Amino acid sequence: MSAPESASQAAATPKQPAYLVDASVYVFRAWFSMPDSFTDHAGRPTNAVYGFARFLCELVEQTRAD
Repeated sequence: MSAPESASQAAATPKQPAYLVDASVYVFRAWFSMPDSFTDHAGRPTNAVYGFARFLCELVEQTRAD
């Protein structure tokens, strides 16, 4: 077991931000904004998955730029 960090060591360590995303809003928006032609090989709709994944990729790109 390692020794606990001192308060000064913990304060000096840069922290990465954590993002909390209300996914239901973005999935709902993607479902209704993407065309119905987005389907998988079995014909199941994938428009919400595609739209939400695109949103997450854009979020990652925006946060990297900051």
